[in-house]
Amino acid sequence: MRVLVVVGAAALLACGPAGGGAFPGHNGLIVFSRTTPGQPPTLVAVDPATGSQRELAPGAEPAWSADGTRLAYVQNGVVYVADAGGQSPVALGSGEFPSWSPDGTQIAVSRYDEKPLPDHPHGTLQLVVLTVADGSAVQLTDSPSDVSMPAWSPDGSTIAYTTPTSLGTIPAAGGAAAPVSAPGATVNGGPSWAPDGATLAFVDARGQVWTVKPDGAGARQVTYTLVGSNSPAARPAWSPDGGSIAWTQGADLCTTDLAGNVHRLTRTAHTDPSVVASLPDWQPAATGSGAIVTAPPGANDENGCDWNPGVRIELLNVNVSTQNVALKAPQELVFVNHTTLPLTVTTTLRNEHATVQPGDFFGVTTAPGSYEFTVAGYPDGAPRRGSFVVAGAGAVTIAQHAPIRFGDRTLLTGTAKGPSGSAVAIWGTPGRSTQATRVGSVMPVAGRWQLPVSPGITTRYEARFEGATTQRLLRVKPVLQVRRNGSTVRAVLKPAAKLSNRQLFLFRSAGRAWSGFKTARTGRDGSAVFRKIPPGRYYVGYEGDDLYWGTAGDPFDIRR
Repeated sequence: MRVLVVVGAAALLACGPAGGGAFPGHNGLIVFSRTTPGQPPTLVAVDPATGSQRELAPGAEPAWSADGTRLAYVQNGVVYVADAGGQSPVALGSGEFPSWSPDGTQIAVSRYDEKPLPDHPHGTLQLVVLTVADGSAVQLTDSPSDVSMPAWSPDGSTIAYTTPTSLGTIPAAGGAAAPVSAPGATVNGGPSWAPDGATLAFVDARGQVWTVKPDGAGARQVTYTLVGSNSPAARPAWSPDGGSIAWTQGADLCTTDLAGNVHRLTRTAHTDPSVVASLPDWQPAATGSGAIVTAPPGANDENGCDWNPGVRIELLNVNVSTQNVALKAPQELVFVNHTTLPLTVTTTLRNEHATVQPGDFFGVTTAPGSYEFTVAGYPDGAPRRGSFVVAGAGAVTIAQHAPIRFGDRTLLTGTAKGPSGSAVAIWGTPGRSTQATRVGSVMPVAGRWQLPVSPGITTRYEARFEGATTQRLLRVKPVLQVRRNGSTVRAVLKPAAKLSNRQLFLFRSAGRAWSGFKTARTGRDGSAVFRKIPPGRYYVGYEGDDLYWGTAGDPFDIRR
């Protein structure tokens, strides 16, 4: 049943209708919501071609207009429309999960119908279409169960959505709703349309991406990642060029192509309580590249979409992906079932065995040695067999290093023991960053290695060698210059740009001890001035932080 509900506009938006996106289009930014318990959610934009990310504004549930120039999002149950940078927001009205019409004049949302029910004081979520120009609303559904996460089709004719148990579609102009079946999948969230309007993508209860035709035909699982759902209902986002699908697992943003090849675009460090990423949307752009980068591993990453503790064997419809595997302990050997049948895996390593359900996986922690595996349960009754050889992992260390001055070059050194002919890879994570960058690689000589580095900021270095890793923090001290002119002292910290508005301390000798006398903050040039200093013996110090180690100047005297 179609119900007309007109509400007063929260504000007028002085913008004309956007043109519908063309297929295939160009891939712009991916925006998703990042939430830490106890804090408001934040919109984060990621450039899939470079991996760069930045926070846009407080909010959740982002949705791009079809021309990529406007961004709708939700804050405290209110839908806002902002520019592409998340700025200049204008409230449109209450609602959740916005989705733009292709012409940019309307936004579909989920909104409570205010018909109270037991345990649901605001009633049931219904599908409502808001007019962007004046905020007027038309209710399209009158469902006994929640209708959420609407997705407007590229041709503007249909809106897909989810209920607590299934997907559905309804004509955008109103009319009868139709269910969308997806045999073999338990839907956990809303759909996303392919840019050509021929297919829907969704995420199942195990956090895997599926695709299905709008009429329910051709449902298939696309991804088989080894980390499952992060519990909240999900909605993926199809790329404007039609080649990739973005979704979130745990704290991070991921993409997959239609063959199931996965890229992990962000790597969030372990936190307590855990960060949750959700509900990405992909910006249509006037120009762009289909290239998608994979974020380099960090030192303490949350498990994400590409998390693979070792080597995978794919259990396919006809055979296994490989019969012979080599890996290094303590890597895991992981069997992933891509078939529609339960398959039983048995290994000669500690007689490890399990029945692996369709779409699930089974991991074996390995030990050095040679082993065999058997996979049973194929329709022809013939077991698939293979072997795996496990070598011992290498060992690597990084020697402890004293802090260095900003601008200095130094040598990282350490040891490496393991197979000959292998290089030590060195990665660096500067300051407060969570992104590790490969610094270089070096071949060990007689079990030792060294690599020159020039960190401009305190950096955590990680050495990786034949399955072994180790870390060491190299602290960088700023350059502190102290000049005196009578009773005036001027101190300068370098690098000035990074050390502006920092507090410097002037300490005064009091017999055998030193005590704080004055403080001053550095300006944009990194300098701070202490004036009218009485006679005595002094020194200037900088306490430091996680970016720069503390440092102090030499003691000096102020005379009458």
